[in-house]
Amino acid sequence: MALLSPDFSALAALEYEFVEVDLTHEGENFQIMAHTTEIGYDLTVKGVSRPLSVARFSLDPDAGNIKAIELENEHYREFAAANSSHPVMQVINRLPTPMFLGLDRRPRFTVDERRRFSPWRYPKAGRHAVGPAHSRSLIDAADLAATSNRDALIMTGRISDELRRELLLSLLSVSPEDYGNIVAPTSEEVAELGQIRKDLEAFPAIFKLPGDEVSLRVRPFLDALQSAADALPSGLNPQDVFSDSPPDQRLIAALVRWSANRSQLKRIRVISEVVAAYNERRRALQAPIQKYQALVNKFLCDSGKSIHFDEDGYIYVNVDGVVGRKDITSLSSGEAQIFVILSHLSFSGAASQANLFIVDEPELSLHVLWQEMFVDSVLEANPKIQYIMATHSPSVILDRTAYCVDISRKVKRKKENSRPADNEGFDFA
Repeated sequence: MALLSPDFSALAALEYEFVEVDLTHEGENFQIMAHTTEIGYDLTVKGVSRPLSVARFSLDPDAGNIKAIELENEHYREFAAANSSHPVMQVINRLPTPMFLGLDRRPRFTVDERRRFSPWRYPKAGRHAVGPAHSRSLIDAADLAATSNRDALIMTGRISDELRRELLLSLLSVSPEDYGNIVAPTSEEVAELGQIRKDLEAFPAIFKLPGDEVSLRVRPFLDALQSAADALPSGLNPQDVFSDSPPDQRLIAALVRWSANRSQLKRIRVISEVVAAYNERRRALQAPIQKYQALVNKFLCDSGKSIHFDEDGYIYVNVDGVVGRKDITSLSSGEAQIFVILSHLSFSGAASQANLFIVDEPELSLHVLWQEMFVDSVLEANPKIQYIMATHSPSVILDRTAYCVDISRKVKRKKENSRPADNEGFDFA
């Protein structure tokens, strides 16, 4: 992870003499290596002759803990910016980067630490077993989901403005009509009446109008046209009706009623088409948000919880039987773990590109049923990512043994150079 990022701070803090990662990307093999030196470490890439020498940050003993962290981060940020054009960095930057969520799943009851990292809109919400790093990841994930939702709301508002403009223009558009022409409805026009009713159902929500008022103004007209169409046989020739002796007055009345209102139907059809296009665009904008909520809530429903977005687009937790909205930090450690992972997979910019997602022991803090749901859920959240999981849980693997590499068996074989016993345990990765 540190080599692929590259995370200069982590490479300086880890204990090693030499570390290497091999990977294949788009049919090309890459080797990224680091070995320690007296002042820090050298970062090298196979095929690049010049190493990138990194000096380890020297801690000022008089600086406080938080100040020291800030100074260290600034030191490596400046180093990365200054060496962005180095051949080693150019190669690494072309490779997909694993997503690192900073999940700290060790139980800790450190409320003050969590509060320090929480933005004002996510206030302190009581004690729970989430360490500061995990809480920070939780807040970041909530911000990520809320930002994506607000972006969708903004775009929905823009297309709503476009809809109003198109509707006004369509109402002002007047075309000459031959009002003396008597015609029978076509099968396509009759079928279109039902679609128009369906499209216009969205009007009240779009324009914040009472649904009964919209229905009162539109339904009588559509009902009259539907009644006229129902009274006319399919494939009817109007000339035959008028040539009959005596003429069928019921058919003539239906033909006249349909023909007289047909021009109005055309105008409503234009409105219906504009609304249908709007609904399609709105559904496309809301689909990722709705899929994300459904995935997360599929896990949370066991404890009577669910996530929602408020009127301003921010995320909150609803608990069955509990009055009021709960903060996202009220989630348990297992719930928070699921929330963070699915939020990043659904909305992270890195996850929108070809990338690698590494999860070590995803079964930690997860109920057995959740372990069984985990792989399908992350694949549904983002099917474009390559996933690598290290797990000891058969509930995570289920019937996916074809995708498993048994590391313990390989290590055992290499060490003993013999076939493992039938009762030997497995560590799946």
